[in-house]
Formats: sequence, structure tokens, C-alpha cells
Amino acid sequence: MTFDSLAALMQRELGWRLFTVMRHGGAFNQRVWSSDPVAYPPGGRKPVRDTAWTRVLLRQGRPFLCRDAADIRAHFADAAAIIALGCESCLNLPVLRGGRVVGTVNLLDVAHRYDAVDLDAAVALLGDLPELP
Repeated sequence: MTFDSLAALMQRELGWRLFTVMRHGGAFNQRVWSSDPVAYPPGGRKPVRDTAWTRVLLRQGRPFLCRDAADIRAHFADAAAIIALGCESCLNLPVLRGGRVVGTVNLLDVAHRYDAVDLDAAVALLGDLPELP
């Protein structure tokens, strides 16, 4: 499955305003695919900080859910940019290889768009991702 086809599948099944794929590499996460290359271009990097998001998603390898703008502000340093795009909720999914988190798939949309049922559905839809460059 390509990132384009994964984005289309996730759009059809769950919906999103912004869809990105990040590669996790130690001290940084680097964007390898984006539905909005102007606001969030491929190649962009974010430092990995010690946060609840990092502990749940990157260390424990479990999906992470933000339901509203307050959640986005609490967990993301770039919250203002995310909210400016009309995104106030997110579903972040770990990409695992050999039991290790190598990246994330991220769906963002309006407030209260996602819930725990969506988490299960999104994980099931991930299927076989292409290798993260």
C-alpha cells in the first residue's frame, strides 16, 4: 500500500483534514508524507520531547487520541498551527517493525471527530504500510 492509497482509505473510512506520516528516529520525528505539503511539508522535523504523547505512542507503541483543542494544546508544541488549519482532534497511530516504533500515521480533523472506536478501526486499516524512507 502506498501513502497515497492509505490516505485515501483513511479519508473514506474515518475522514481527516490533515493526514501525515512521520518516521521516528531517536531525537526527532521526520515527516515523510503530508496531505498538506504547504503547511506541513515532507522533510519537516519535530524534536521528540518527554510528553504523554511520546510515552504512549513512541515508547509503549499504543495509539494516541486527542479529542479537542485543549488536548491539542496540551500535547503539541505546534498547537497554534494545527488549530489554525481547523484541526482540533487527532488520531496518532504507531507504525511498528519488529515490535519497535519506527513511525506514526496521523489523522487530524475537527473537534470530537475521533473516539476509541475510531482507534480500533484505524489500527485495522493500517495493514501493510510501505517502508518509511
